Amino acid sequence: MYQTARAALLMVAILLSGFTLVNTSVRAGVAGTSQGVTLVQLGCGTDSNGNISGPYTSYLYGGYSACSNSTQGVPTPLPSGTLYHMRVLAFASAGNASANLKVSLFTSASRKPVMVCGVGIPRVNTCNDLIDTAAVNAGDTVWATISIPDSSTNLYSVSVTVEENIVE
Repeated sequence: MYQTARAALLMVAILLSGFTLVNTSVRAGVAGTSQGVTLVQLGCGTDSNGNISGPYTSYLYGGYSACSNSTQGVPTPLPSGTLYHMRVLAFASAGNASANLKVSLFTSASRKPVMVCGVGIPRVNTCNDLIDTAAVNAGDTVWATISIPDSSTNLYSVSVTVEENIVE
């Protein structure tokens, strides 16, 4: 099941990236002197420790790592620009009931999350924040957190994708 979930997550991330790259040409000229659009991808998955259950908050830094070892890593530095369109895909289970995983995106310029969405488990495994934006300066860092509410909720993997309009 672990390999199937990981393969499914990878396939969805590839498809989402393809859709995003096709869709970003419209947003590329939003403000300033646009130098293009980049994707910031953060994620985590199960490891030899197994699935992660709550209550727990996993920190997602650059790239893909183990959710249980999420305090390791360095936040991703960015060029100056504007972050927008956060998309989240989570593979999780909620025991006998439903639960909400809270996904928050932070930058080093703000102590409060700049984008937030909730993933309803077990029916919905995705969430999007297509409204909020956040300006970043060159060198600012970005990371995400995913909050697991209780011990009956298990997280297998999560992928967070955010677009950035790079401005020089």
